Amino acid sequence: MPATILNGTNIASEVTEKLKTEIQSIKQEHPAFQPHLAILQVGNRIESNLYVKIKQKTCERIGLTTDYFKFPADVTQDVVMSKILELNDDAHVHGILLQLPLDCLHPIDADTCIQAISRSKDVDGLHPFNSGLLARGNLRDGFIPCTAKACLTIIEKTGIDLRGKQAVVIGRSKLVGSPMADLLKWRDATVTTCHSKTKNLPSIVEQADVLVVAVGHANLVKGEWLKPGAIVVDCGINYEDDPSSQNAYRLIGDVEFSSCSEKASFITPVPGGVGPMTVATLLANTFDSAKGQLQRSTLRNTFKKESLIFKRFLSYSTAIQVPLKCQSSNVCGQPLPFLCHRDYSSQSLFAKNSLLLTSSKVVLHDMRSESTTHRHAFKRHRNRMESNLVPFSSTYSYNFSNYEHTLKVLLLRLKKSLRIFPK
Repeated sequence: MPATILNGTNIASEVTEKLKTEIQSIKQEHPAFQPHLAILQVGNRIESNLYVKIKQKTCERIGLTTDYFKFPADVTQDVVMSKILELNDDAHVHGILLQLPLDCLHPIDADTCIQAISRSKDVDGLHPFNSGLLARGNLRDGFIPCTAKACLTIIEKTGIDLRGKQAVVIGRSKLVGSPMADLLKWRDATVTTCHSKTKNLPSIVEQADVLVVAVGHANLVKGEWLKPGAIVVDCGINYEDDPSSQNAYRLIGDVEFSSCSEKASFITPVPGGVGPMTVATLLANTFDSAKGQLQRSTLRNTFKKESLIFKRFLSYSTAIQVPLKCQSSNVCGQPLPFLCHRDYSSQSLFAKNSLLLTSSKVVLHDMRSESTTHRHAFKRHRNRMESNLVPFSSTYSYNFSNYEHTLKVLLLRLKKSLRIFPK
């Protein structure tokens, strides 16, 4: 039975339409919200020109704006780096994409340029910080390389449960192969990575329930290599002469489509498979970056308005109580009995103050300005709860450098809209 074609164009349309709806929804509440992508291209490669044009058209269709910086082939690395640093400082830019490969006459280290991109704007997911998060299994706090993420989205569309499945990735590039292997691993598949030095490649491929190929070798994988019913994702883009074509060439993948489609259960075509989904994933990452910036801005504005909580500490206020009226007694899916942390560093804004958090209220207590009676009462109450106290730092491992930032996030998660009342 012929394989089901995984049409990347249709899947990408679903993703982009959802993005368009979400952008419009946010704009109703925040009219100034405008996701913005900056694209940098070096040289004049025909393929790169085509890819950039597709990205710009898709951005325009769903409501993203773009800046396109095209450098001549004789540009120097310093000029490219200078533009990247300029875009890093531009608050209106939410994503920076360096179109690869670079078509340059002078040596330009693409890795150095990518490392110069702010990791919060690295929507292509190639910054070492984002790569490190992926390698450690943190799929939430960074950007995942677009092609690898697109492949996983396509695979999940088949409905397969990847847990325990044999997955083979042919290729180990930073762009596709390595991140693809990491993604499959963190989806609990058993992953084998193959490359140019791998021996007995056909015998390894025939064990694969899921096969992802990204090596740039036309028609490398043959149908007889496949395990019956395998899912095949072809990331290859190769050009083959075709006089009958308008451009005198045609695109083919790394998989021999005719023979493999007879044995696989699902297969992606080339073109029309992974490519459109990669563009959609890039735009999704840009949207996520813009939305994250909006949330951080909202957080800063919220605590500017509630600056009383910090000013009172610095001016030795007595105490501040924050009624929370929580409908649930847990945060982030974890039980919230009593949390207490008293070992603040001397540099902290809350130095020498005590924090007692219950499921009903937060009490930020300044021990220096209270009477002796109140201090003793507070300590007695704290001691009664000693068996229920959990160290804050060991319960919630937020990656923040200071306690005041951690407290801000905790308060915001407990109650988005806080009303602060001095005691």
